[in-house]
Amino acid sequence: MNRFMDILSMMAKHRIYFHTNVPAPYRKHQFELIAKRFPDAVFFLTEKQAGYRPWSNSVKNWKANIWHVTQMQLLLSLFVQRWGSIHICGGGLPKWYWVLLMVSGMIGQSKVIGWNDGNTLAQVKACKSNTGEKLPLKKRVVKWLVVNGMKAVFTPGVNGADMARARGFRDNQIINAYFSHDIDAFAKYDEEYHDSVRKQIRQAYEIANDTIVLLCISRYLDLKRLEDLAEALLILERSHLDEANRCELLLIGDGSYKTHLPILKKLTNVKVHLVKQMPPENVLAYYCASDIFVFPSEGDIWGLVVNEALSMGLPVICTDEIGASELVQNGENGYKVPVRQPKIIAEKIHLMFNADRRQALSKAAKKIRETWRTELGVAELQRFIENIG
Repeated sequence: MNRFMDILSMMAKHRIYFHTNVPAPYRKHQFELIAKRFPDAVFFLTEKQAGYRPWSNSVKNWKANIWHVTQMQLLLSLFVQRWGSIHICGGGLPKWYWVLLMVSGMIGQSKVIGWNDGNTLAQVKACKSNTGEKLPLKKRVVKWLVVNGMKAVFTPGVNGADMARARGFRDNQIINAYFSHDIDAFAKYDEEYHDSVRKQIRQAYEIANDTIVLLCISRYLDLKRLEDLAEALLILERSHLDEANRCELLLIGDGSYKTHLPILKKLTNVKVHLVKQMPPENVLAYYCASDIFVFPSEGDIWGLVVNEALSMGLPVICTDEIGASELVQNGENGYKVPVRQPKIIAEKIHLMFNADRRQALSKAAKKIRETWRTELGVAELQRFIENIG
């Protein structure tokens, strides 16, 4: 009963709601920055634990108004909220609540902003090719609800904006900035701990100082295409044996899909270290210990690890299909490769064995810290909310 009364009291006082799934620990700074800019904001977490995260997430002592809510409390919130309340919707929402929220947006009770993590190039192409006449009735209804129920879409990058346009949103409804990642925390860690943790990790895995370490952080899923990375290393052994002898792979991840493992076992010169998935804050030391980041995924709507790697000064090799690929400029801070092309991945790894080239790419990679910042994205959102009243 006390919790019920708390919800009623909160609805009478607050106007801005962020709907999201459980945040990773390193997003504390992001949530607190949003809360500072929007003191009237409430964060509704609609799940307690994401199944693909093997660590415990706690928001205790976070300086933000965060609520773990049940589906009943979500429903209650729609009926007792202030008229014109603003809802920023990320992941974790039940379908029935999402539909009600779109209806609320259409009648003017709520002002709904979609919080989108990005899109792959393939998704954008598919959306552009699916005209209303071609879509099944259910998808046409969903598309209609999205365009008419939302005031705007908050989305990162070129692909995210193109997807919003393909769905029917106008340019003045697209807030094209990004705040789902805390670059500041990674940059600060790199500046303060790089040398010490680099030495610590390399000693733990018995990696020599002159060894080139490739890092890949990925769950074992079909779309991640880890077998392409494994094949690329086999190609490196055949074409550049001297480099393969000075190359080691740190592969951080886990899961049931392990097609790449038999291929990795074929390697005779490149040493592979399989590391279990860990909380994001513990991964930071592995970025410092590495020299090149490789991400062969073909299906990530964004790929936050690309942001992380660049902010830590690692040149990146990734496919051109994922959302985050737009952050990678060929020959400047890394290389984009076509999907399912291990031979090209091997060629790019070979290029990065040149120390001068790798150093130049690393220096350029860190420029992401100047433009891809949490506070810039939140400021864009604040400007939009102030304009809609």
